[in-house]
Amino acid sequence: MKKLILLITSLLLLLTACGTDGSNTPTPDSADPTGTGTPQSTSTAPQELALCRYEGCMTKDGYYYLKYVESEDGGQQLIMYLDVKSMLEIPLCNKPNCKHTDDNCSALVGEGSLITNQKSLLLIEDSRDFVRDFRKNGDTAAMIDGAPSFMSSESAPQIIYSMNLDGTNRTKLLELESGMRLQTPYVVSANKLYAVKYEAKQNTVDSGDGSFSSSMSQENEELVCIDLEKKTVETICGFKDKSIIGVYNNRLIIESRYSDVDPSSIDTYNDAEFFKYYNNMDRSILSFDVSTKEEKTYITAKTKNLEFPIIEGSIVCYTDGKKVKKLDLDSGEISEVSVYMKKPQANISILADGKLIYSFYEDKQVNAEMENYYYHDLATDENKEITLKVNSAARAGEKTILPVEILESFGDSYLVTPKYDEEKENTWAGTIQYNLKKKHYALIKKADYWQSKANYTYFEED
Repeated sequence: MKKLILLITSLLLLLTACGTDGSNTPTPDSADPTGTGTPQSTSTAPQELALCRYEGCMTKDGYYYLKYVESEDGGQQLIMYLDVKSMLEIPLCNKPNCKHTDDNCSALVGEGSLITNQKSLLLIEDSRDFVRDFRKNGDTAAMIDGAPSFMSSESAPQIIYSMNLDGTNRTKLLELESGMRLQTPYVVSANKLYAVKYEAKQNTVDSGDGSFSSSMSQENEELVCIDLEKKTVETICGFKDKSIIGVYNNRLIIESRYSDVDPSSIDTYNDAEFFKYYNNMDRSILSFDVSTKEEKTYITAKTKNLEFPIIEGSIVCYTDGKKVKKLDLDSGEISEVSVYMKKPQANISILADGKLIYSFYEDKQVNAEMENYYYHDLATDENKEITLKVNSAARAGEKTILPVEILESFGDSYLVTPKYDEEKENTWAGTIQYNLKKKHYALIKKADYWQSKANYTYFEED
């Protein structure tokens, strides 16, 4: 159903060297002459904005990501680095014989996300003290928006740290007020971080039969600017029902949503009711200048005519019911993309180097299993099937087939994840869940990717 397709699309849009001597880890950047890990501004010129997603972040020499590991605290994350020159996968730790399981490891961090402004790494982490206190009695309940499920309305404070590109000189920049959190994706410049800040609310309902249900909601959304030098947080504007989808010409590209209907009144388990509410919501694509607060709207339409917007450079592609369209942010022109359609509804998932990956499904299909994917070359109008696919039950469901995801571009190659190690588990509730044990990262030539040739060069563990 469309709710599943929305999840798949968001997923697509959404580092073991125990004896390493640190010789393969990146070196501190000269842009941080103080060696404190705090970004230093080197120019008074307008700073370029860059979008950073949750999955990981890259520099010209490699890629950083967070890998979940079992630790003495019941599970944390390890900062990993993929070195594209040596093709090694390395924990960002320079301590010999480190087991990467306790605080003696400089690469071990709490739950959160990692981004870079190319001069330093920024870690946005849930307070490890809070998580430890929560788990000190062996409680392994899931953390949702930093709060323990079925347990407390309090959420873990988020702390922002800065460190050198080699992981040294980790410095606490600031801590958000209790209950407030930052939402991905993030936008960074040399010394500023822009993000949506919101208040996380946990709602626990007593069913009356001794069981409880719990859900999280977001309130009081604001777009904020975090000055990494001054260590301050400044509210730019309200950001209710808006999402950052990209950056172009030093402006945020935003998708906004509006409906006269109160969403809390919608029964999301009733497909007909959900589709009626969702399809008749007003959506807009707009750009926003974070300095002047000037806003420009490019298009406004009902959701059914403006779905799955994805951006590369000046081009925003989206679906308009049975059609795929592209918006040129420079000219404001909207044109139809001549995709090859075998079924009436289109779904788009990846836009890279002017090529758009898409699939199709039956209108109002309840169980949408999209096993066939194609790409459209926006320059030549060529349509061709792409067969580089992966089945990841932990990512998107047991029967869901996805195209191999492009994480970043390094010269003439893409960084991709063509393989997943997963473990099937029976839960206490009698259901089956799949746990992601390991992602396998690889490089593939761009030409091979678009010709569906699985010539992967995998990173090796150091």
